[in-house]
Order: sequence, then C-alpha cells, then structure tokens
Amino acid sequence: FPYTTLFRSERVPGEVCFNYAFQFPAGLDFATYWENEGGTKYEANHPVPGAIVLYYNDFVLDPSHAGILTEDGRIISKWGDAHVFEHEPQLVPSIYGEIKTYLTPTR
Repeated sequence: FPYTTLFRSERVPGEVCFNYAFQFPAGLDFATYWENEGGTKYEANHPVPGAIVLYYNDFVLDPSHAGILTEDGRIISKWGDAHVFEHEPQLVPSIYGEIKTYLTPTR
C-alpha cells in the first residue's frame, strides 16, 4: 500500500502535523513555536532516520507540512487534524509540496 494508517487520532482542535512532528501543544502555531524555542533546538541536516522533514509548496514561504523520517525512508505524519499515516515521501496531498528541509536536534 502507498500509505498505512498508523493510528486513528482523535480530532483535537489546533493539533496538526507540526504539533505531532515537533511534539508541542495543540493550539500553538508553528511560526510561534519556531520563533520562541524551536529554532534553537534543531539544525538543518541530511536525511537521517528520526529527522523531521519539512515540506514546502510554491504558495507560501513557511513550511506547509511536517513529518518524521523512518529507518526505511518513509515518512510518519499527521494529515491536518485527521489521522497519523506512514507513507512514501512523495505520497502526500499535492498542496503540501515537496520536502526541502531535514531537521535534527542540536547537540
């Protein structure tokens, strides 16, 4: 299958892919998280297992989607306020765009 539902998550208002990938509370948006603390916790890196991947589309400057890279090169990500899926990197809704950044925790 091109993607697998890892688990069906309850719909939590404000909880989206960024909250899942970066493990910050629902209701806090990515830009605020990144400006206040995330930017010091992560650095751009190569595609290594466990890295957070950021997708970008051609419509906005900010990331459009985030997920976590697995050992076998697939991505685990939460789609909107829906479920968490494991999928091939390119098998996401087209509005998400493509992966342009890999982030790993700073040491």
